[in-house]
Amino acid sequence: MMDITANTYYHFFRQFSPPSSLRLGVSVSGGVDSMVLLHLAHRFADYFGHRISVIHFNHGLRAQSVEEEASVVSYCESLCLSCQVHHFTKRDWDSAPGTGIEEKARELRRQIFQMLIQQGSVDWILLGHSLDDRTETALFHFIRGCSPSHLSHVMLSVDREHHLLRPLLTLPKSKLIEYAAHFHLPTHEDESNLDTFFSRNKIRHQLLPLIREINPNFRDALDRFIQILRWEDEVMSDEVSKAWEICLLSQDKSSLSFDKRTWCILPPAIQLRLLRKMKVVLTGNQRDFYYSQLISLQMGIMTNVCFRYEDKWMALECTEEQIQVRKRGENEPISESL
Repeated sequence: MMDITANTYYHFFRQFSPPSSLRLGVSVSGGVDSMVLLHLAHRFADYFGHRISVIHFNHGLRAQSVEEEASVVSYCESLCLSCQVHHFTKRDWDSAPGTGIEEKARELRRQIFQMLIQQGSVDWILLGHSLDDRTETALFHFIRGCSPSHLSHVMLSVDREHHLLRPLLTLPKSKLIEYAAHFHLPTHEDESNLDTFFSRNKIRHQLLPLIREINPNFRDALDRFIQILRWEDEVMSDEVSKAWEICLLSQDKSSLSFDKRTWCILPPAIQLRLLRKMKVVLTGNQRDFYYSQLISLQMGIMTNVCFRYEDKWMALECTEEQIQVRKRGENEPISESL
């Protein structure tokens, strides 16, 4: 009889049901979550017909990184699994988008994942995120002012757009710790996870304990709330698609034009989502666009006959009759910004 952690992994792939001969790249840091994921992936590989490889990142930021790399490589060798180790240089860090170390690190890892997918080396990337991770991430984005749509898509268990799978997302981290202890897995705790200088750690070690004093079941309550948001987002997405077709006057690779009068009579919730979609369609990028910015744009269009907005991604110009949006050139200077 399987324990709850193994059972969760087993049923995830029973329900996932793509072709059985999947090539899965398991992202392994050496921490508890990823080591449990690797153990499970290897444990069930023959049953599901999966071909497993391991991806490890040495960020080069801590002295312990060398020891962690050696431990992961050694454990992979004991399982007869190949392990790709990626080292990040100063040039990588300098060129990575984002403002903080954690954000840059996620982007660097994402770039490697997408490269492996595009090269055909793997079909899917496996990540060891737990329910605790999603709770912390959801709170982090909520505090920063993300949209309901963005919050509803925080850490999807199946992210088809980026070929990411999170089989353990429904489990609390305590279950993963129990599993690792039971199988005596070699794990390493990243000391930076204890540093409350980082916002995410501050949420984990300071904010969440206070919230749990008010509601001990907050983690499960937030998980249900995110699920409800996701259902509602599916409905809203259909409405936004209809509104897009009604308002759209013209579209090419680098510009969009909308009928302003039609746009202005739409419900505010649809207007905000249309603005968000404009940016995504033109740039493929949802980063650096917080809900407060969407509201500012909406108010600017609604309360001014003529209105202009520019950021590093796009330029918007509003006249009495039209809303015109274009993708900005890579080195184009910002002439005016609100």
